[in-house]
Amino acid sequence: MVHAQRLKLLEAMASQPTGPETLRLCAAAAQLLGAAGAGLTIAVDGSTVELGAATAVGAQLAELEFALGQGPATTAHQDGVLIEVPDLALDRMWPVLAPAAMALDLRAVVSLPLRRGSIRLGALTVCWADPGARDDEELGIALSAGRLALDLVLAMQTSQPDGQLDEILADGAAFTAPIHQASGMIAAQLGVPVGTALTLLRARAFADGSTLADLATEVLGRRLRFDTEPGPDAGPTARPDPGPDIGPDIGPPTGSGPGPP
Repeated sequence: MVHAQRLKLLEAMASQPTGPETLRLCAAAAQLLGAAGAGLTIAVDGSTVELGAATAVGAQLAELEFALGQGPATTAHQDGVLIEVPDLALDRMWPVLAPAAMALDLRAVVSLPLRRGSIRLGALTVCWADPGARDDEELGIALSAGRLALDLVLAMQTSQPDGQLDEILADGAAFTAPIHQASGMIAAQLGVPVGTALTLLRARAFADGSTLADLATEVLGRRLRFDTEPGPDAGPTARPDPGPDIGPDIGPPTGSGPGPP
């Protein structure tokens, strides 16, 4: 059965337009499962997952999940188990992501961790426009897609130095680069870990009703900076950047990355 499902996936991949194998796998999985889309997300620091390859709808869900810091790929990767939500309208795991995903006309998701022994590389997520539980055959195909995704990522990463993504996978996550830069600047301003800075950036974007990318642009353009209010109990807040003639001119650190949401 497992061999037959893998063969189906390989045949479906071969029928996809020319492109990276990871992208063709996502498209093939979505096609075989009658899904709206699929996305492969890669763990970049042990806990945060970023887009590696995806169909158009799969990319929308992956970007939404990164912006909010919660969702099926994050949970599947962190818990190391298959995550199935037959109806996002009834979901209680992701109180912010679920309604946002429904706004994209998505109602059901399955996410599979890319894990083998101590190796943890991310997750493969499939999403549907209609609610409903997957039957055994569908779950079997999804599991086979997850195993194949793991094999592909391992093969791509074999020649890469530790901590560096294969170029194809890195291209998929390119949209997060400005957000990481902005998080690094906030971390320098507040003297906090980059992971904490990313959490503050997400919280501010949510509170303002802004996108994470737009807020990061404001930080990088030095139109917004994060400070600590006076007083021992005060928390971090954001205020307009006063400019180099008034406040310190703090540039982005030489290296940064996301931390746990």
